[in-house]
Amino acid sequence: MRNYVLFQAEHNEPSQLFPSLRRLYSNWRKRRRMHDLQQLDDRALTDIGLTRADVMAVLGQPMSVDPVWDLERRARRRRNDAMPHATTRWLNDRAFTHPRMKN
Repeated sequence: MRNYVLFQAEHNEPSQLFPSLRRLYSNWRKRRRMHDLQQLDDRALTDIGLTRADVMAVLGQPMSVDPVWDLERRARRRRNDAMPHATTRWLNDRAFTHPRMKN
């Protein structure tokens, strides 16, 4: 077992060694860019399908949550709630799932 672990450690690519740290760093960078959305007025946020509450909620999430994905999910949910037909809403919810989530 020890030899296997040593072999894996020597032959894995550096990008695969710390996937959770890489994800946290990526989320941190995205979150820094989200602060620019706070500077927009409410009309500009509405034009892109967001509200100020969405931006504040995303910035309040833990660092493990991808802020871009969460904003997209919130905007899609708002659009789906505005759709008159329930079947269309269900189909759109099924079409948009996070890559790490299983159906």
